[in-house]
Amino acid sequence: MHEQLLTDFAHGKRTALARAISIVENRREGYLDLLSATHAKLGHAHRIGITGPPGAGKSTLSAALIPHVTHFDKADITELDAVIRRNLDAARERGVTLTLTSFLLKAAALALQEHPRFNASLDPAAGELILKRYYHLGIAVATDRGLIVPVIHDVDKKPLLDLARELAALAQRVRDGKATLDDLRGGTFTITNIGALGGTGAIPIINYPEVAILGVARAREEAVVHDGQIRPRLMLPLTLTFDHRVADGADGARFASDLVSRLEHPDQLLLDL
Repeated sequence: MHEQLLTDFAHGKRTALARAISIVENRREGYLDLLSATHAKLGHAHRIGITGPPGAGKSTLSAALIPHVTHFDKADITELDAVIRRNLDAARERGVTLTLTSFLLKAAALALQEHPRFNASLDPAAGELILKRYYHLGIAVATDRGLIVPVIHDVDKKPLLDLARELAALAQRVRDGKATLDDLRGGTFTITNIGALGGTGAIPIINYPEVAILGVARAREEAVVHDGQIRPRLMLPLTLTFDHRVADGADGARFASDLVSRLEHPDQLLLDL
């Protein structure tokens, strides 16, 4: 079989490709027959249709086309958590629920300004990286229909309270099924925060045609050496997944380190609270 494929390649790739597809299809049919026979022997089984969550096809395309690499890190958000708690009542008086996600959006936008390769898209045909000087960040929202990623535009230009207000309204529109096309397009970088659902971390799939995505898990108190003493600190797990064609591990580590630093020193994020 393999010798025949090599011969086909010598005479033309199209013939080889057709033969390879035929082999795969034949093996698939044999596998399905075996699977059905196995189910019949082991017990009852039935088939259901798979529609997949919104964006499943896009995720499959991303996983197939992009060489993913992931950098893991943690941010000490003890001070940031205290800032959020101190400002909760003041924010509510202005009709805003202050959350960690709004700070993540702001910190990411500022870090992306310093690391533009992660706020880009790749044109492989031209061999060019398209660096985007606008910062439209997608945020994954859990709905009954699966995860949907609406986009907040110009995150770098908006005060934190405005971001929090817009995020809450946008997420509600998505959950109610009332999001517009403009709500869902134009993203340059995505954040997916699964902290409310639990877990210690996850490796997200890049939201093609973007080149990077930030995964955020649940913050937990851990024993950490701080100022020379072991203290309980609130640590936030982060996973930065990016396209290895546009950045290497050192680039990813520097970007993640910048992001961690901004979360650990929230004073700059609060300048326009």
